[in-house]
Amino acid sequence: MTFFITTPFSMEKPTRNQLERLGIPCLKVTEGKVYFEGTTEDLAKVLINIRSGDRVFWEIASFTALSFDDLFDNIVKINWADIIDENGKINVSAKCVRSQLMSVPDTQRIVKKAIVKSIQRKIKKEILKENGAQYPIDIHIHSNNVTVAIDCAGTGLHKRGYRIKNAVAPLRETFAAGLIEISGFRGQTAFADLFCGSGTLPIEATLKALDIAPNMNRTFVCESFKNFNKTVFDKERQNAKNQITDKDIMIFASDISPEMVDMAKYHAKLAGVDKKITFKVKRAGEMLPQTETGILISNVPYGERIGDEQYMQSLSEEIGVMIKNYSLWNKYILSGYKKLERYAGLRADKSRRFYNGNIECNLYNFFIKK
Repeated sequence: MTFFITTPFSMEKPTRNQLERLGIPCLKVTEGKVYFEGTTEDLAKVLINIRSGDRVFWEIASFTALSFDDLFDNIVKINWADIIDENGKINVSAKCVRSQLMSVPDTQRIVKKAIVKSIQRKIKKEILKENGAQYPIDIHIHSNNVTVAIDCAGTGLHKRGYRIKNAVAPLRETFAAGLIEISGFRGQTAFADLFCGSGTLPIEATLKALDIAPNMNRTFVCESFKNFNKTVFDKERQNAKNQITDKDIMIFASDISPEMVDMAKYHAKLAGVDKKITFKVKRAGEMLPQTETGILISNVPYGERIGDEQYMQSLSEEIGVMIKNYSLWNKYILSGYKKLERYAGLRADKSRRFYNGNIECNLYNFFIKK
C-alpha cells in the first residue's frame, strides 16, 4: 500500500527525517506530501509516532480527468468493494485547483455516485445502508490530475488532546514539532521558549525529549476499515508506551502574561509533562539563561493581530536584547513582522519562510556567538 503524510508548507524535510527515524524509507517527497509504502503495521507506527505530519492518507489511485465523465469512469473501475464495507459510510471531500473540473459539489457528488455503483456491482445489492464504519474519501484535482485517497486519521494529527485553550496566533502542535525538528533538539541540551503563550512549543519539546509518542492516546478512523486489524494499532500503542523514558531534562518556558503562563501550565498538566517544565512570568528581555548553552525557539507576536507599529518596534528591540542575553544558545524566532531584524538591531544568520495558518512568517535563526 502507498501512503502519504501531508505537512505544512516547508515542513516536508523535517517530516521525512522523522519517518526515516521510525525505520520506514521515504518513497518520495512532493510539495506538502511525504510518501511511503508499507503495511498496516507501518501505518500504525506512523500515525502514533509522527510529530509534524498533519494527516496520513492511503492513496488509492491517480489519473488524469478532463471531464466529469472521465472522473466517473476512472472512479467506478476501482474495486471499492475490496476497500469499503458494504455498510460503510462514505464521506467525500474534494479540492479542485487550476483544472477543468472546478466544481467541488459536483466532484463530490459524482465520486460518491461512482463509488456506490462500483460496490453495488460487486455485492449485487441496490441499497447500501451506510450505517457502518466511516470512510473519509479525499479527492484532490490539480491541473486535471486526480488523486484519490482515504484519510486514515479521521481528524488532524495536531489534535493531541492537551491543548483546549488558545492564545493569540497559536502554533499547531504539528507545526511546533516541525520547528523543534529543524532546530535539532533531541533532549540532550536545554530548551527555552520565552514567549510561551499556551505552551505548545515547550510541551512538544518535552514530549520529544522523553520519547513520548504524540498520538499514542488517541484512536484513528482507519482502525475500523475493512481488512484492517485493530490489534495492530493496540500493539503499536503499547510499543510506544514502552519507549518512554523518564530522565532529567531542562525545559524552560516564560511569558510576560500571568494568564498565558497559567494556561501553559494547565496544558502541560493535561499532557502529563508539567513536572518537567520550569515556568516563569517575566519579560523576555529580562530572562537570563539558566544553562550555558541550549536551544531557544519562540513564536513572537506578529503585529497583524495585536498591537500597533510602535509596539512591534519596541518588542523587536526587546527581542534583540533577548538574543544577546542568550548569545551561546542557538536561537529560532518565528515572526510575521517584516521589520524584526531592523529594530532588533541584529541580522539573522539564516531565514526560512513558513505560513502559520494564513500568516506568512519567517523563522529567523541566530547562531551561537562566542
